[in-house]
Amino acid sequence: MNKWLVMLARIEEVVAVTALLIIVLCVFIAAVTRSFGAPIIASVDIAQSLFMWLCALGASQTLRRNEHVGIDLFTRYLPVVFQHYLAIAVRVLMAGFLLLLIIYGLSLAQINPEREIGVLEWPYSVITLAIVFGAVLMLLTCCMQIAELIRQRNSVLQSSESSSHTQLNEDLSAHHTKSSRE
Repeated sequence: MNKWLVMLARIEEVVAVTALLIIVLCVFIAAVTRSFGAPIIASVDIAQSLFMWLCALGASQTLRRNEHVGIDLFTRYLPVVFQHYLAIAVRVLMAGFLLLLIIYGLSLAQINPEREIGVLEWPYSVITLAIVFGAVLMLLTCCMQIAELIRQRNSVLQSSESSSHTQLNEDLSAHHTKSSRE
């Protein structure tokens, strides 16, 4: 990863942790002040707004680390080459979806300038832009992953050929050993 991308990832993590800390503090303060009969209503609005940003940043970090939930029930039985090309195809589809999310998210942010967030009187676009910002970060990550998968293509093809021959030899050996026992 480029030096500036590593720095961007680190900044993203710090902002996410800070947002989570502020959310916890806001909810705690709201609960304590409410128990004394003097609730601070703005703290809930702040926490909800920050939660949207936290979700967007968390989704970006999860994608960068390749930790999103994946179901490989069928794909793990495919040859390595097909798995590799499928991974590229999935990332390309994700990139397309993220582009749509950015386009429609920006449109939504422009449509809603009058709508406000509770007592804060912040424009609702503060929340809408969290989706756009997260999608931009995820699109950047997606493009980097596609480029990396394309760079790895030749090594995957070579390892696939050697591993398929190795696997075939192992399967034949196992079959031969089993047959000789019988």
